[in-house]
Amino acid sequence: MKLFRVADDYCRASNWKILALVKFCLFSVGIICGILLPRHRRSRGGVRCHLHSFDDQLFPLLGKRQNLSRAGKDSVMPKKLLLLVLTLTLAAGLCGCEKGLEPMQLQAAPVSEETRQVLDLIDDELTLWEYRLNDGAYTMVVDLWVCQDGSWEKTNLLTGPAAGQAEFAMRLTASQAELIILEETGTTRYAIPCPVDVTSASGVCSYSSLTSGSTISSGAEIPLLARLGWDNSADPVPTDWQNFQDSGCDTGVAVTVTFTEAAEN
Repeated sequence: MKLFRVADDYCRASNWKILALVKFCLFSVGIICGILLPRHRRSRGGVRCHLHSFDDQLFPLLGKRQNLSRAGKDSVMPKKLLLLVLTLTLAAGLCGCEKGLEPMQLQAAPVSEETRQVLDLIDDELTLWEYRLNDGAYTMVVDLWVCQDGSWEKTNLLTGPAAGQAEFAMRLTASQAELIILEETGTTRYAIPCPVDVTSASGVCSYSSLTSGSTISSGAEIPLLARLGWDNSADPVPTDWQNFQDSGCDTGVAVTVTFTEAAEN
């Protein structure tokens, strides 16, 4: 089911803090449902036991201890106060579970099964990112850098208006570079030929991509991925792949993205 796939993708992209907040939300929902359950439907060992436990812990702190199990003698105000506390806990947990990006941020995103189905993917040679911009008009520029015989040249893959928030993916094959833009309105693909196959043309090669978050600055170029190759297998492979033009490679392919804010008239 789609619901289960989405839940699995959310858990894979979450950390222990997010999952702990989810547990607090479920905990609050369970207690609220138990309190609102009609008294004649409460079992002696179930809901009533939990109510005793919370009564013993909460109301002594308030100085208004009440016995919630005595029929006909319940106090309305403590029950309403308990409902208010649990509702606020639930609301705070739901707010904390939101995983939205901060403005002017770009980061790697997991490739979900739903995304694979939409893009008709049959391999793992795809890297997905998501970004969020400030309010205003921005231009998105994606460039393909190709190195042959130690010389780098740039070819434009995309220049166009950027959505305020969207996902995009890159896939490098032996013959082409493919850019995929995923927006709420649909999916758009762009592709250009890649004149060099780094893997087959090199004695040793490396492949790196942006896996952490990056701050977007207007006009600043952000390296997304780089596939670098050296003719001699004994050549050292640099760890700073984002400075790919200074890597000293013999062949290579790299992709960068630049977001530029439109000038006000």
